[in-house]
Amino acid sequence: MITGVFISLLAQGQEQTPPLVPESQGPSAEVSAPEGKESEFNKLKALNQNIWFEEKFWEQDAGQLARQMGLSPESQTKYLSSYRSYQTTGLEIAGIKPFMASVYGDPTHPTELNLIFMNQGDFFGDIPITADRQKVIYEQEAAFKKEISSQEKSLLDRLTAALGNPKQSSFGVGSLKEKVYRWDNGTIAILLCVQPEKYIALRIWPKNTADAQGRPRDKTTDADLKILLKSNVEKRDNGDVIISQIPMIDQGPKGYCAPATYERVLRYLGLNVDLYTLANCGGTERGGGTYTDNLAKAIDDLLSRSGRDMEKNIPLNFNEITKWIDQGIPLIWSVYVTSEIEIQSNQFTIERASKGQKEWASSIKKYRLPVGFQPDIQGGHIRIIVGYNKASGEICYSDSWGPDYSQRWIPWEAGRAISQGSKAIQAIKW
Repeated sequence: MITGVFISLLAQGQEQTPPLVPESQGPSAEVSAPEGKESEFNKLKALNQNIWFEEKFWEQDAGQLARQMGLSPESQTKYLSSYRSYQTTGLEIAGIKPFMASVYGDPTHPTELNLIFMNQGDFFGDIPITADRQKVIYEQEAAFKKEISSQEKSLLDRLTAALGNPKQSSFGVGSLKEKVYRWDNGTIAILLCVQPEKYIALRIWPKNTADAQGRPRDKTTDADLKILLKSNVEKRDNGDVIISQIPMIDQGPKGYCAPATYERVLRYLGLNVDLYTLANCGGTERGGGTYTDNLAKAIDDLLSRSGRDMEKNIPLNFNEITKWIDQGIPLIWSVYVTSEIEIQSNQFTIERASKGQKEWASSIKKYRLPVGFQPDIQGGHIRIIVGYNKASGEICYSDSWGPDYSQRWIPWEAGRAISQGSKAIQAIKW
């Protein structure tokens, strides 16, 4: 397992799994405190029993906790499990429902919970570039600022009433800096994290993780990481070469493709970050869109603290891609999402699964771009290249849109045509 670095604060259509609690109990039913002195854990249960129902909190099954919270499975690798929902039920705290809730596991036991309340990404959504984005944002800005201030006060008041006065501090530096209110309850740390006019998050961590304030703990050596990543390369009988164990992170209904993609790659390398924090430090705008240069700079700072590095401006050719994939290193790929190619990629991904290796390779090698093809330069997007097939001349890529998008195939000729020029590929390395 990747022992990794903890930098959490320094940093479509999934079937919903119903919560385990009976509906008659109600999603936000209160739990009565026992007579006499109220136990510390019962204070947490009173806040929300769908989260705090098991006193040995970090020893319980991560999937059981996620089901109790009404979250859907998102990703399962040898090292990490994750569950997420953007349609949360039964998770109200102080009468407020989070926009997003997630549980991460190791993979068996939970290691962190994140509840994202008011935030600019989910509030403004993904405003199309064709719309008058500034006008839409201007009309909603006052309501957003009022609501984020109101939610911060409500959450702080309710948590303080239930758990006592918090410790106050700040985590991170510069664009990563968060105001933090902290309550400890046994081995559990409850962190109300606020990035002014950006987001409000409630993070539930093991106490020793919170004590580290997101600073690096133990680190996998370069030699061990090199061996580990190479062991994740899967070579199939049909010639497909695929990197396995890359977690899925669903960006949700907003323009957070860059933060979600970077979170996936960073977690694959053992660096635990959060897409909302990455969105903030990357300057992701209200309505979507990320300044990738800003995001890359913030990630460069993060990587330098953990002994990693970012390789930029990788030559855009098939042989270069195979070199990185063979080492178990996924490639961060900037593209223009273009409907013609997306439709073809969907078709090819389905068809290739039902045909023999030689038949498919012979068929797909005849592929040619549509006559007069031009990429849609309004469709800027970031995804991951996770594999290739030399015989058929294809690459395999992954979008941060949920499990159904973990592996999709495209002829390299089409991939090259939708790439965003010479700076289209990057890699995080040791």
